[in-house]
Amino acid sequence: MWTAVPRSSNPFMDGHLIYAVVLVVLALLGAGTILGLGCLWAVTPAVRRNTWLT
Repeated sequence: MWTAVPRSSNPFMDGHLIYAVVLVVLALLGAGTILGLGCLWAVTPAVRRNTWLT
C-alpha cells in the first residue's frame, strides 16, 4: 500500500484512517447482508448459539 499511494503532506488524514472509517460505515449499514454472505452466516448453528457473532 505504501508504494502504490504517494505520500501526502498531512500526517493525520492518511489512507489508513479513511479506510477504517469506510469499513466502520459499511459494517454499521449492514453491507454484508446485502452484498455478501451475511445472510448465510446468520443462520449457521454457531451464530445462533452465540448472538454476539452477528
